[in-house]
Parts: sequence; structure tokens; C-alpha cells
Amino acid sequence: MWRLRLGPSTRDMGSYWICPFTCIKQYRSRQFIPTTQGRNSAIELKVSLNKIKKLKGKIEELETALQNCELRVELLETNNEHWKEQLQCSQVQIRDRDHIMGEAATQVWEVANHLETLAI
Repeated sequence: MWRLRLGPSTRDMGSYWICPFTCIKQYRSRQFIPTTQGRNSAIELKVSLNKIKKLKGKIEELETALQNCELRVELLETNNEHWKEQLQCSQVQIRDRDHIMGEAATQVWEVANHLETLAI
């Protein structure tokens, strides 16, 4: 339903009749106002505000989740650094043990060769 500005009209038995040409002219010039515009706008604003509030709440939830994930990433990176250090220490120990085992094996071979020469 539209409210139109009353333009040239004719009077017929106490009622007004709006000239169709005036209606068309006002429609084209956008001089009409929807009657439900005020009520619908208020309802639409309330709905929009509710949506905005919900979205703000969702944003806060997502920000909290992001912060938690960032803390987890920091913890994992710290643990990763710790395990890298442990791995390097273990590799050094293995290298040292390999060197000691190699020397021990060489000494065993030398002793075996010496005993072999004594047996002959």
C-alpha cells in the first residue's frame, strides 16, 4: 500500500478520486512513501541488530579460539626445539659410542693377531 500526494483530483460525492496520471507521475518522480516502510524498517533494524550481536559473539568466540591455537602453536614450537636439542645430544652420544666401539674393535683385532702370532 502506498501513500501518494494528492494531486489534481475531481470531487465525486464527497470522496476524492486520485487522477491515475498523477499517480504515475508521482511514482516516476519517486514522490511516494510506502505505508509499511516505517514499521518494516524498525523490524528490519531490530533483526539486523540481533544479527550483529550474534556475529559479534561469534567473532569473540573465534578470537578466543585463535588465541588458544596460537598458544598451542607456541607450546608445540617450544617442545619441537626441546626435542631437536635432545636429538642433537643423542646423535653426539651415538657418534662418541661409535668411535669408542671402533677403537675397541681395532684393539680386539690387534690382540687376536698378536695371539695368532704367538700360537704359531
